[in-house]
Amino acid sequence: MSHLSRQINTSRACAAYSAGVQQTSHARFPYRIVTLVRSADSAAIKDLLRLCLQDGLAQYDCYQRSVSRFLSRITIELLCSVSERAALVRLVNRLGLEKSVRNIHWESITEKSLLASPGNALKDRYRPNSSAHSPAVGNHEPVANPARL
Repeated sequence: MSHLSRQINTSRACAAYSAGVQQTSHARFPYRIVTLVRSADSAAIKDLLRLCLQDGLAQYDCYQRSVSRFLSRITIELLCSVSERAALVRLVNRLGLEKSVRNIHWESITEKSLLASPGNALKDRYRPNSSAHSPAVGNHEPVANPARL
């Protein structure tokens, strides 16, 4: 019977909820877009990426890796807030419309997948109190310079 007699302070609960929503909307989360393109058309796709990424997804790192003689993999790691996620979806949809794009997928980056990322630059940027910006490692070639806010 005691659980029925409890009263919830509605104004305090609403204030706590709105504060949580506000914090979440300003937080930036890491995402990865992996695109498989024909090697002959990779320059055009990189130009399209630069153009699309100017629309508001400011912090990003982009790497290109040759998969075979005819295919290249372009990996984009970026940070975006909940409100910027629509721009991320538009970018993926726009890339999917290109006939030279053979495969595209995007995912949120978890701590486990950060360790396997090509350059790990976003891992350092995502980690609080870190100012490190790792260069590309291995045979990944940086495609675009990240825009700094």
